[in-house]
Amino acid sequence: MAAKKKKTKGAPEKPSKRTPDVVDQARLYFEGVVATVRNPLVVLDGELRVRSCNQAFHKMFHVTEQETIGRLMYDLGNRQWDIRVLRRLLEEILPQKKQVVDFKVTHSFELIGERTMLLNPCMLPSQGDGANQILLAIEDITERSRMEAEYDAVALQMPPPGVERLGFNSEGKMARSLGSMRR
Repeated sequence: MAAKKKKTKGAPEKPSKRTPDVVDQARLYFEGVVATVRNPLVVLDGELRVRSCNQAFHKMFHVTEQETIGRLMYDLGNRQWDIRVLRRLLEEILPQKKQVVDFKVTHSFELIGERTMLLNPCMLPSQGDGANQILLAIEDITERSRMEAEYDAVALQMPPPGVERLGFNSEGKMARSLGSMRR
């Protein structure tokens, strides 16, 4: 008589392989998330070719799906993405760390000008074919960086807290100012 396998109550049996329906549902879910996010997102394969990107990426960088899908990240926009620090990030740093948060890059693009961006790449587990993918989130902080630089410039001109500065007001009369906004 063969011994019967005991089932543990409450613990579902683990399927030995993923069914195509489950994989398709997971893919559709992931694609929906990528499409919905307001910041530019790019999914790269193991060779750093663009597998997909969202509408926010297309809009921000003035590119179409036909100009991006299947191309090396570095070749996008007439090789405008061939940025030394981006290369280092994707090829050297990310494989060791698996996720990088707020990697700051400033770069001048042909159509949109100079941009300061925070790059947030993350290694995604393989989808059964053994090849990892990279999800790259891009946040454009150009305006925020410009405002911070302006604030810093004004703050450097102000006297330290509690110190008076003598000067002339718009009417040519002597005026005093007291430093209070310094960081």
